[in-house]
Amino acid sequence: MSEEKRKAVYEAAFKLAAEIGAVNITKVVLCAAAGISPGSFQHITGQTFLELCDTLPADVPGTAITKKRVSPKHRKHSILEYAVKVAATEGYQNVTRERLARDAGVSMGLVSKYFGTMRNLRRAVMRRAVTSENAVVVAQGLVVGDPHARKASKELKAQAAKIITG
Repeated sequence: MSEEKRKAVYEAAFKLAAEIGAVNITKVVLCAAAGISPGSFQHITGQTFLELCDTLPADVPGTAITKKRVSPKHRKHSILEYAVKVAATEGYQNVTRERLARDAGVSMGLVSKYFGTMRNLRRAVMRRAVTSENAVVVAQGLVVGDPHARKASKELKAQAAKIITG
C-alpha cells in the first residue's frame, strides 16, 4: 500500500510540473493531488518535499522549470489578484484569509505576512481594483464608503454607479 502511495505522489508531482511548472507546486497541492495527508508526506516518500522537487526534470515539455522560488513580490501580487477575483464574485466584504490561502495555494500565515490585518488586505484589494479598473469591486467600495474607491477616476466611478443602480 505504501509503495502505491509513493508512486502516486511521484506521478502527481510530474503531472503538476508539466501542468503548472515545478516552481508553482506546493506540498499541500501535491499531497491533495496524490490523495495523501501532508503530514505523512515524508513517511510515504522517504524524503522531504524539497528533496522530491530536486528530482523533477528540468526539461518537462511546455514549462520552464527552475529551482528558484517564486519571488515574494510575485507571490503577493498573485494573492492580491485572487483577492480581487473573490471580491468581484463574492463581495468585497467577504474576502477572507482562509479563502485566499485556499485559492492561491498558500498558507494563511503568508497572507497575513503580506497584508497584516483584514483592513490592510481590503485596502490593498480596493487599490488594486481601482488601478485595474474593476468597476464591480469599486462599486462595492463606493457603497460602503471606502476612501480608495472614492479616489477612482470619474469614468470608473460612473461605471460603478451604473452597476449600483442596475
